[in-house]
Amino acid sequence: MSKKCIDFCIALAKENIPHIQIYVGEFSELQPLSNSIFYFKEHPLNNYVGHEDSRDWMSDVKGEFGSFFSYWKKVKKQLV
Repeated sequence: MSKKCIDFCIALAKENIPHIQIYVGEFSELQPLSNSIFYFKEHPLNNYVGHEDSRDWMSDVKGEFGSFFSYWKKVKKQLV
């Protein structure tokens, strides 16, 4: 991420999340420093410990698809 993007995210967080604290480092180093429960969204790259909230989906279409558009055709029917 660029510095401009990070600065924007930090400014937005400071306006909307009272008492926010920003930590830069490894998750495994943060956990022993805090007695808090960590909340995070499900993501394939997450390797966190805490309370995992499932990710938001556009639809309940499941399965394997040969292409994006074969998937999208089914999702679009639910969205319309």
